[in-house]
Amino acid sequence: MKRITKHKNLVFLLLILASTSVFGLFYFWNPANNSLFPKCFFYSLTHLYCPGCGSQRAIHQILHGNILTGLNYNYLIGFLTLVLSYMLYVYIAQEYLKKPIKNLLYK
Repeated sequence: MKRITKHKNLVFLLLILASTSVFGLFYFWNPANNSLFPKCFFYSLTHLYCPGCGSQRAIHQILHGNILTGLNYNYLIGFLTLVLSYMLYVYIAQEYLKKPIKNLLYK
């Protein structure tokens, strides 16, 4: 049982480190001006916007404090941020604080 907990903690730590690295990348390099970031494959083929179009620019703007500009690039980023923040809160509360919380996102 302790082995599973160690692996769970390691996976959680690696996930936090990876997401921090990705957010650092988005903070320091603007996706609109840098070829490091991939372009939307769907848009290149069809010239139609997909639900994810603008999300890289939105994350860059939100990390710089320009929340309204970021939401103008992609409205789903605001919703996704709320959902992921809630999921992280529930996970930390249940696993580390041992606080029983009913997850509202699924049963």
